[in-house]
Amino acid sequence: MKRFFLYSTLFIISSLVALFCYTSYYYDFGKMYVINLDRSTNRLEHIQKQFSKAGLIVDRFAAIDGNKLKILAFGKNNNDITELSGQELNKLKYKEDPRRDHFQSYRILCSNNEEENFNLAGNLLLTGGEAGCTCSHYLLWHKMLTENRSYITVIEDDVLLTQKLFKIKLFLTLATAPKNWDIIFLHPQNRVAQKRLRFSFTNKLKNDQFWGTLGYIISQTGARKLVEYTKYTTLPIDSEIAKIVRDKKLSAYTMKFPIVFEDKEEGSLIIEMGRRALIGTDSTTGAPIFRPAQPEK
Repeated sequence: MKRFFLYSTLFIISSLVALFCYTSYYYDFGKMYVINLDRSTNRLEHIQKQFSKAGLIVDRFAAIDGNKLKILAFGKNNNDITELSGQELNKLKYKEDPRRDHFQSYRILCSNNEEENFNLAGNLLLTGGEAGCTCSHYLLWHKMLTENRSYITVIEDDVLLTQKLFKIKLFLTLATAPKNWDIIFLHPQNRVAQKRLRFSFTNKLKNDQFWGTLGYIISQTGARKLVEYTKYTTLPIDSEIAKIVRDKKLSAYTMKFPIVFEDKEEGSLIIEMGRRALIGTDSTTGAPIFRPAQPEK
């Protein structure tokens, strides 16, 4: 009996060593990107150091600055077009601009390529920062499809990576994921959104009760679906993805053992660029009350 346990222990240890060596030197994890604003050099340095410690290379993808975005606002007449900035979009969202009732729809100009731009339907608006975040992910999906990549890993720059068995967890997640996966989130998700899977290092996301785009792996099929389904959007990108999952148009999963976590010491650039928290409603009118805007640092 003692000999059996000894051999079993040796087998497990040797298997882990072999897996560690394989994932460290031979397994191709595909292209990895960190989305990073030009002005956020400290964040870039911080995330690159974390990837280096994990033995991986991450490429920088230039994020779109929401404050510098150009937005076309359309009135009731098709020829009635007004060019707006991201900061003006903030005022429209929070009903601080009287033109809100005049504009019927909006076109977010992420790039000079018309195919890489998207529309906001009606008056369910984004802030400039939220629109810039959507543009950044949207352009990266387009880049992936243009380069015909099977899958890529996308990380935002305000995260912390676990340094414990990072590669092994990532490998086992990919190796045991269902064949039809479109997107796999790498950060913790709400348990009520998860359906537990056997013999897999992933759980299926079954509703829209999850959040964030801190880190994810996206397949070519998943990128193609998201590019198509987000051409007309009304929500921040993570909420839009959750809605698409809820409507069963996207096969989404999350890691059972997350490797990406929110860095709470880093301030949110989206909040700095105009997003406000809903803190209540007016007792007389029922109108929403938002936390005052934070000045940008």
